[in-house]
Amino acid sequence: MSTKTIGYVLVATGALACLASVLVDTLGFGDGGIQAAQLLGILAGLMVAMIGISLALHVPEARVDFAGGLRGWAGRLLDLPVEVWFLVGFLVTYGLLFLSPVFFNADRRILYFSHFLPDRAPIGFDLRFTLEQVKYWVTTRQSPYPTTHYPPLSYVLLSPLTLLGYPANYILTSLLTFCSYLVLTLLIPAWLRVRDSAAAIAVLAISGLFSYGFLFELERGQYYSIAFLLCMLAITLFHRHHAWRLLAYVLFSVSVHLKIALIFLLPMFVVDWRDWRGNLKRMGGLALFNLALLFVLGARNLLAFMQALTSRVDTPTFLWNGNHALANFVFNFVKDGYGILPEAGVQFLQEHAGAFEGCLLAIIAICILAIIVQRYRYHQSGFDPYLLLGCTICALVIPVSVDYTLPMLVAPMAIFLSGLPGLKGPGLRRMLSILLLLVASVSYASLLYPFKYKPYFLNNSFPALFLILVVMTALFFLQGRDALAGEVQ
Repeated sequence: MSTKTIGYVLVATGALACLASVLVDTLGFGDGGIQAAQLLGILAGLMVAMIGISLALHVPEARVDFAGGLRGWAGRLLDLPVEVWFLVGFLVTYGLLFLSPVFFNADRRILYFSHFLPDRAPIGFDLRFTLEQVKYWVTTRQSPYPTTHYPPLSYVLLSPLTLLGYPANYILTSLLTFCSYLVLTLLIPAWLRVRDSAAAIAVLAISGLFSYGFLFELERGQYYSIAFLLCMLAITLFHRHHAWRLLAYVLFSVSVHLKIALIFLLPMFVVDWRDWRGNLKRMGGLALFNLALLFVLGARNLLAFMQALTSRVDTPTFLWNGNHALANFVFNFVKDGYGILPEAGVQFLQEHAGAFEGCLLAIIAICILAIIVQRYRYHQSGFDPYLLLGCTICALVIPVSVDYTLPMLVAPMAIFLSGLPGLKGPGLRRMLSILLLLVASVSYASLLYPFKYKPYFLNNSFPALFLILVVMTALFFLQGRDALAGEVQ
């Protein structure tokens, strides 16, 4: 198309805009009289028409390749780094879950977040409760079960904190949690990353510092970040420093006895899935070592611990939206479908709640197994960021998991982004990868905000975690060998 033709098109467009603005009342769409909107329409039409006249009469005629220009812009857009697209999802979620409720609400005034956390006074409730049980065992040597369900070794590990007293033990635990979070989100991804992705690591680490989950962990005096740091240090030593593998096994075992859910990261201690003999020896040794640690308080307390743990699994607990475990999500979802399902759909789910939960669990298992099978097929060995993220999500959604466990996701997500080889392949494949990245980004960013300030259908964090797992698996297969080529060896 030539510049003269473009000019004439703009003149015609401007004239139509002016005419429509003048005739809007005649057509029955106006309020009568010349309104401000009509004046703006007339002014905009005149400006477009003047630009068109200038192009048609004063600009030397030349050919304009719109199609080529659009293809060039589209190519540059698709070539943007992974971090850019991930940040877009952050910004979208920031607008929807912060700017909108705080500034663009129906009250037409700024609304500060009140009761941001489901806090309990005095602060550090969970830590105080746990240390009371530890102190009871230390002073009386009476069994702490069935009041609690923590592994026997945790009482030995936490007993020094009882010497400090409250609030000194809470302050120390909080400082250790803060330091553990910094090491987890800044140093561990840097040690395990496969390319320079400092921007993604910084965005995730800094945003996580102010996230609902991390502040909730500090408020309750929880120590998931401390336990997860031990687990991630074990994985790092195992894959990067082979001479320290015995220490890695010890650190992993300690982390599991502090927080049982970390047992779901056991697959990270496999180097080559084809080395079934070596894997069996390693897993058998870890199993025997951890079984021995269960006897630290004696056989009687071990049996009591197993009974307490079994009772905890069989009896639903923490049945509120702050628990993002799969079973709890299903329990709450089948009540009313979170307002997104018709009554017939809700009734159907209520009648088949067990099957619905089983289907979701099967999808989670398929995602993990699919990654393992793909690595087996391609003879890939070494550290796998996809499997790390998948196993972490399993640890978050399968056992009982209150929202203060969400900071565990930050480091695996940063390592996952570091491991992405970029957007490669034909245009359609890259566009699909961008869409998946946006879904993962929006899902992850939604976890930074408390459930009470989200729409009702987003009250539970399980759907976001589930979406991240499915999207991560889809990206893994969409990228094919490129996904495996970028992994740490």
